[in-house]
Amino acid sequence: MVRITRDQSRQLDSIRALSALIVLFGHTNQTLLFPTLQKGATVVGYFTQLSVMVFFVLSGFLIGKSVYNNSAKNGAFDIVQYGRDRALRLYPPLIAALALMVLIAAVAPLFFPSGTHSLLSIPGVTFVRSEYTVVAKELFGALTFLNGFKTNTPTVNGPLWSLSYEAWYYVLAGGLAIWPTRKWLAVALLVLTVFITRKASLFYILAPV
Repeated sequence: MVRITRDQSRQLDSIRALSALIVLFGHTNQTLLFPTLQKGATVVGYFTQLSVMVFFVLSGFLIGKSVYNNSAKNGAFDIVQYGRDRALRLYPPLIAALALMVLIAAVAPLFFPSGTHSLLSIPGVTFVRSEYTVVAKELFGALTFLNGFKTNTPTVNGPLWSLSYEAWYYVLAGGLAIWPTRKWLAVALLVLTVFITRKASLFYILAPV
């Protein structure tokens, strides 16, 4: 099995944290600052996209490590354990994020100056979001990792598109890993992945990362 040392883990966490802060600033700029200031979009956008790529590189590394450790521990790749481990990685933060979205949407009219779900507007300024609403279909899509593929990504939490991509990369990796021993299952997983993601060209552009 391949184990990451404590120092290596801290270094990866530091890279992840820095990337998260840059992405946070990028989305803040996109939704609040750029519409009013009209400056800095190109530079901020470049570093935001670069940070997203860092997340995908780290995810790819961890997927490969997970597949290797799974095979080394069990003598052969255990798809059930792999699926359970990946679900435990994805669902806790996802469920927390969705619950927070629903809570904010529920109390928004109590705190927003408009008294509704509508955000404040400025004459002559076009913001990315005009209201804070949660759509049931989008929530279902996020829970099943179909958002960005079969349903729209929740408008109040746009970054969730990347979690769906990560989930289907997990399925793709699992299908490839199980190929030597259970080809029928591998084919089923690969066909399912292609069926779900076939219209999202970005999924295939990012796959080599």
